Amino acid sequence: MNISNAVVIAHAPRSLRRSRIAANRHWLSILEENPAQVARDPLLGHLFGNMVVLDFAKNLFNQGKLANLYFYRDSNGLEADLLFQQGRNLIPMEIKSSSTYKPELLKGLQRICGLSPLMKKAFLVYAGEPFTFSNGLSAVRFDQLGSVLGED
Repeated sequence: MNISNAVVIAHAPRSLRRSRIAANRHWLSILEENPAQVARDPLLGHLFGNMVVLDFAKNLFNQGKLANLYFYRDSNGLEADLLFQQGRNLIPMEIKSSSTYKPELLKGLQRICGLSPLMKKAFLVYAGEPFTFSNGLSAVRFDQLGSVLGED
């Protein structure tokens, strides 16, 4: 088990920690044996989303910041996979396991940004190439989340 997993699950009951460690080892063994199987797994998006949120929380903790991270969903089904506060601004993120950009990946983020003037920027976190749009939306690679925290 690596340090990042230990930090996140340190306050969980011992039995839960053991089961999460076992689950992580199970997924790692499947990934090592057959990566194509993992890519086809219907839970890939959920696993990817959890990995991104845990890594983001780890980056915050390593900077000595509180991980005030939230999920947002309204009664109409509009949602943000991750919402965090940076200064006075709220920053929504949509997390996708895709490595290919498609315009429809940004539709929810655009609608969420219209909910509050405090949402001046938003991020699509995915496995593709990073780029920035003129309307405050950016696409970032999941392994470059530290750059999101460095922006003010």
